[in-house]
Amino acid sequence: EEEEEEEVEEQAPTVPAAPEEAPAPAEPAPAAAPAALSGQKLDEWLRLRVYQLRLALGMSVGDLSSVLENLNDEQLQPPFTEAKLWLGFDDNAPLPPAMVTLITEYKCVRSGIAIPTAAAAESSSRATGGGGGGGRGGGWGGGKGGRTGWGAA
Repeated sequence: EEEEEEEVEEQAPTVPAAPEEAPAPAEPAPAAAPAALSGQKLDEWLRLRVYQLRLALGMSVGDLSSVLENLNDEQLQPPFTEAKLWLGFDDNAPLPPAMVTLITEYKCVRSGIAIPTAAAAESSSRATGGGGGGGRGGGWGGGKGGRTGWGAA
C-alpha cells in the first residue's frame, strides 16, 4: 500500500493548471499608453535618458532638445537623415546605437505611445553597462575633462 500512496503523491503535482496562467504577467505592460510629455517634463526626461545612456553630445542637452522638438515623427525614424544633419553627424555613417535608442524613445515619449520593446531592451542593457559599448569606456569618455567618445568633435 505504501508504494501506491507514493505513486499518487508523485502524480498529483504534475496536473496543476498553472502553466496556462503563466503568460499572463507579460501582457499587462502594453495595456495603457503612457501620457505624452511636453515642455519641461519632456526636457527632464531627455536629460535623464542622455545620462542613463551615457551619451556624449557635441552640444548641450538644451540644444539637442531644440533640434528634436523641431523634427517631425517621420524625420525621427530610420535612416534619420534630417536628425543626422541637424545633430552634426555624417549623413553616410550610421548613428551611434545609443543615439538611435534616444531618438526612437523620444519620438514615442512625446507622442504618448509605448516604447518599442527592442528599444527598451537595448537601452536597459546599455544603461546597466552591458552590450559592448556601455560601462566606463563608452559614451561620456572617462578622460580628464575632455570630451571623447560618440559625437565628439
